[in-house]
Amino acid sequence: MLALMISVFLSSCPVQGDGNTRIIEEGGAGSYKAVAVTPRDCPGTTLYFPADLKAAAAKTTLPVVLFEGEGGLKYEKYLNEIASFGYVVADIGRADPESALEAVKASEALRDMPAGDLPLAIVSAAGPATALPQGDLRTVVYVHSSQPAPALPVLYVAGGLDADAYLRIQKDYDASDGQFAAVATYPAGAEGTFNDAFGGSYSMITLQWLEWLLKDKPWSRTIFTGEECICFYTGWGIQYKNEDIVINDNQ
Repeated sequence: MLALMISVFLSSCPVQGDGNTRIIEEGGAGSYKAVAVTPRDCPGTTLYFPADLKAAAAKTTLPVVLFEGEGGLKYEKYLNEIASFGYVVADIGRADPESALEAVKASEALRDMPAGDLPLAIVSAAGPATALPQGDLRTVVYVHSSQPAPALPVLYVAGGLDADAYLRIQKDYDASDGQFAAVATYPAGAEGTFNDAFGGSYSMITLQWLEWLLKDKPWSRTIFTGEECICFYTGWGIQYKNEDIVINDNQ
């Protein structure tokens, strides 16, 4: 029924520049039911965003999240779920993030986006190939991938202590200094929870991180810094360092 309602909305208010529009899991579990769009004016990119951008913008900020990596259907539930909580998510594959970000901002599909520089995050499955664009970049999330952390808060997500990526993540985490860094582990193996309903536990933990760093929600910070430990989320483990930086900044 919800999918039908979104379809009716789209037919009465079509997404301009749209080459292909899909509804995934009835728009996601968040309050801002999302659509997935492959715009003609943004080739090679899939956008996930609230179907009614104007209504979402009236209630929340709409930070931009660039997803770098192999992209594609493997991650669509995960990215769609993030969008349904009030984010514009762009799966840019292996494209140059600077150029991709400019194309996303100019896309007719996002004509109802608020003007100005919005908070930005990178979610990367690209590992050492991760590139960082200009703009109000506030954080990087490495999912099953890693490189030494930039001068930003960084979250590494691993599929358990015995996952192939974990040793590389731990090495890069140990080498990171001067900023808040955290490693969140969940026994999901190399496949993660991307194919689970609504992106599974990986969506939940990524959203909490983004809610903190892009939407300034202090409670979301506390699950990463021990006050409301991530350990309350079944199966998750956490290690972190330099928490005094973010706590003293009242973030």
